[in-house]
Amino acid sequence: SDGRFPPQPTDGLDVVIARAARHPHIEAATLASIPPFGARAQSGFTIPGRPPAPPTDLAGPYVMSVAPDFFATMGTRVVSGRGFTSEDVLGGQPVAVVNESMARAYWAGESPLDSCIMPAGSPCARVVGIVEDFRTTRGDAQAPLRYYFALAQQDAAPRALMVRAPEDIAADIAADLVAGLPADARIRTEVVRERLDRALRPWRVAALFFSLFSVLAVVLACVG
Repeated sequence: SDGRFPPQPTDGLDVVIARAARHPHIEAATLASIPPFGARAQSGFTIPGRPPAPPTDLAGPYVMSVAPDFFATMGTRVVSGRGFTSEDVLGGQPVAVVNESMARAYWAGESPLDSCIMPAGSPCARVVGIVEDFRTTRGDAQAPLRYYFALAQQDAAPRALMVRAPEDIAADIAADLVAGLPADARIRTEVVRERLDRALRPWRVAALFFSLFSVLAVVLACVG
């Protein structure tokens, strides 16, 4: 593996990834442990050397494991430090990235870089970067706390493929990628613009999502 699409995917996602790599209209593609829209995962952790964070009314912290080009594909800017690279692999120094909201909540004005996050039963992952916040639903008055691990350093297979493509043909591209897959492949496709439009229909703040719409067009989620 080159670190871009680790580890070996399952349930038809490997076929879709291969098709995405060859598709002439896909500008970028990346993998994650869960789809970034709707699905949320939480896991206990400690930050050695720091007291527990004070209570906050912000949602989370939510955790995802993502491939090296996840932030670039999603249009999420790295504001300090770095994102993940192909050198962040199993057996190497575990690393993590946090969003701006989590950095403020847990490090209280100090830089989280070079401190670490220790999930229950796992080695400490050194914080190497801070990424900008993003909101995904109309209910997110403030961005939830989020942190990320390098997908290649996790044992679990990825469950979601995100691709960036022209909006006007996004639905056609999604159909191309899953055409002919067996019924038990358990692949669901979503166009991000359509998903967010449904969420925002009763609460029109589309301007908040303009940059996201222009960057990310299709989500393919393996829902096994």
